[in-house]
Amino acid sequence: MRAEVTPDEASTIAVASARRDAGEAVGHGAVLVASDDPDLRRRICRPLVEHGFEVVETVDASTADELARRFPVDAAIIELSPGTDPTELLGGWQDVDHGWYVPVVLVRSGATPEDAGLAVHLGAHDFLVPPVDDVAVVARVHSAVEAKRRHDALRRRVIELQELVRTDPLTGLYNRRHVDAELAALASAARRQRTPLAVLLVDVDRFKRINDQLSHEAGDSALQTVAKRIRAIVRAEDVVGRWGGDEFVVLLPSTDRDAALVLADRIRHEVSRRGSGLLAAVALTVSIGAAAGWDPEPSALIGAADTALHRAKAAGRNRVRV
Repeated sequence: MRAEVTPDEASTIAVASARRDAGEAVGHGAVLVASDDPDLRRRICRPLVEHGFEVVETVDASTADELARRFPVDAAIIELSPGTDPTELLGGWQDVDHGWYVPVVLVRSGATPEDAGLAVHLGAHDFLVPPVDDVAVVARVHSAVEAKRRHDALRRRVIELQELVRTDPLTGLYNRRHVDAELAALASAARRQRTPLAVLLVDVDRFKRINDQLSHEAGDSALQTVAKRIRAIVRAEDVVGRWGGDEFVVLLPSTDRDAALVLADRIRHEVSRRGSGLLAAVALTVSIGAAAGWDPEPSALIGAADTALHRAKAAGRNRVRV
């Protein structure tokens, strides 16, 4: 399959990307081919199409770069026009918006082995010198696509490991170590921007009774329920974490004391909704301590919220205090 794209057709949707979004198979991979020489494009594209690659053609590197930033591709073959700086060209391809590696095979007529070596040193996956033959084109692209798949698989694994390091496995919320880092960053930003920062400490009431009278499985379910109900209320920019045991923490940037109290009471009401399953017979409630400041210092803010939480507990639980 082949799709022609010219500079005047920058809004044209890449065929391979559209098919992938629709859940269709995309053969061996989606490849962008950029050259202002139609004969060269034909010599490159024909064997790729015959070998099952999805090919999107364009006449210059800048349009190819634009397409790669808008639609996922697996590799690109780009002709270096006279006067084009390979350093600048390859630098752009190493920073596509998708965040995934796109291997680039450069093509230049009359290039020397030294030119090819420099291009690879600068970040090109490989190099072709016209006249190109079918075997060389297919082999270079196969190699590039496999390199991308290995790179992307490694990147996904790194992201998964990063999530494991900062996430509480039971609730899926951030763990205390990550919340500490977020709190320090948010406090610093609040001081620079002269905006308030609020903290809520949320403690499950009589949690030990749930574990003892029902089961530890019911206790786990209670923690997961509280986490889910908090998460459903807060804003995207708020940070929610498991602070430890049956205690949760909510960091609220650009939030003063009054707004924090309103949100805390919403959380309290949301958590107290009747549960189901293991929690059907449990009156699940939380006590919440709130603190806010315009010149926040992390430990002082947490300390104030903790003191407020103790007051909420002492007042009979299922309370919000500041």
